[in-house]
Amino acid sequence: MDNIQTGRSLAIADLPQIVQFTCCSLFAAFAVKSIYIGLSNAMFLSTPIPWLALFYTIPNFSVAGLFSALLLAPLFETAIFVVLVYQIITKVSARPAVFITLSSCLFALFHYPSGGWFRVLMAAVAGVVFAYAYVFFRQRLHKDHAAFAVIGVHLLNNLLLIAIHWLVLM
Repeated sequence: MDNIQTGRSLAIADLPQIVQFTCCSLFAAFAVKSIYIGLSNAMFLSTPIPWLALFYTIPNFSVAGLFSALLLAPLFETAIFVVLVYQIITKVSARPAVFITLSSCLFALFHYPSGGWFRVLMAAVAGVVFAYAYVFFRQRLHKDHAAFAVIGVHLLNNLLLIAIHWLVLM
């Protein structure tokens, strides 16, 4: 990857990195879910969390729900929680860790109404991956194209989560 010119357009050559970031997000999300379910059940809850909850993603598979998860969420959440936060934070601090932390926390809290703290943990993990992916691609691509790469990671992440949910639970 070091021999690729910086400031270039998003291209097919970036697909492996997009897939790699998506896999990191999915793996981390399933790891966090597993730990959460395992610890919750180890505390002898009166109603244990079923292990199939590991695969829950969206409450319904309506056209509107799929449209939102596969198009609206990647576009608007990337614009707000990645690009806008980056623009604001870089005026205050040049440290990527500050941006990644704030971006992922805001992204996670935004997901609280759709699933409580369980969803917040999941979104926090994904938020870290999305923010780091933005920093990664911003160093290699035109700044606008870095956002498109993160939209691709987010869309692929949501698509795979929905596919896994459908395959396991339907």
